[in-house]
Amino acid sequence: MIHVPKQVEDEPPFIAEIMHEPQHGGHFEPICRVRLGSGIRRLLRELSADRLHDILAVVSFTTNNGRAAPSALEVSGALGVFEWQARLRLHRLAKLTWDGEPVVRPVRQSSGRITFVPSTTVLLQREVHPPKAATVTVAPAAREAVVISSRKKYSVPRQIVEQQLLVAHGWQTASEINTIRDATAATYPKENQQMWAVQRLMKSGVDGRLAVKLVDEYGASNCISQVQWLPYRSGIKQPARYLVGAIQRGYAAPPDAPSFFEEQLG
Repeated sequence: MIHVPKQVEDEPPFIAEIMHEPQHGGHFEPICRVRLGSGIRRLLRELSADRLHDILAVVSFTTNNGRAAPSALEVSGALGVFEWQARLRLHRLAKLTWDGEPVVRPVRQSSGRITFVPSTTVLLQREVHPPKAATVTVAPAAREAVVISSRKKYSVPRQIVEQQLLVAHGWQTASEINTIRDATAATYPKENQQMWAVQRLMKSGVDGRLAVKLVDEYGASNCISQVQWLPYRSGIKQPARYLVGAIQRGYAAPPDAPSFFEEQLG
């Protein structure tokens, strides 16, 4: 849930306020509310609508512990794009700095999954304490009514905030995103092979935007062939630059490259 920012100078754009709410039996459960800090004004002025859209998608995965760490697959669902497109956009955010820190950082979890964690200059965690009046014991039957009343009075529903941002910045609606996604799928019938080719080129060091362009112009099979032949070429000091030239000039397979590469890709 996103709240209207307080007028405090030098705050990050987003602040995760964590409150430990008492439960039955003396236990406390963390509840997190994300509100907009004063830095949101500068963020809106200095970043493009696409980058703001990507940052908002990442922040929307903030948990009750005040931590946001979505994967590219999760972000792709929030943005309505393919997973490889979400991964490209997240890596662009990782290269973008905000107040001296990357907007997001790729983090490999113990399971091997790569997640993207916002910097504290973008999303700050802060412990907050309820006002003294909130500590008064409330009967269990009335507690839910108090919570509902407080939410209605002090919170702004997430759907309303997202709709306001869409209108203010001209971002695409869900229906528009689905239309573009369907049109893209119809244009590229070999979608899985193209996505795999882009990922292989990026893993070899080729810039994401250039990788997409190479696959589109020279075909996924040619790009994958050059990637698989690269270990059998000698004297390569800059693999990424060599790959781009090899794809553009159509270099032949090295003599000692296994022939089954050609059979698999033919």
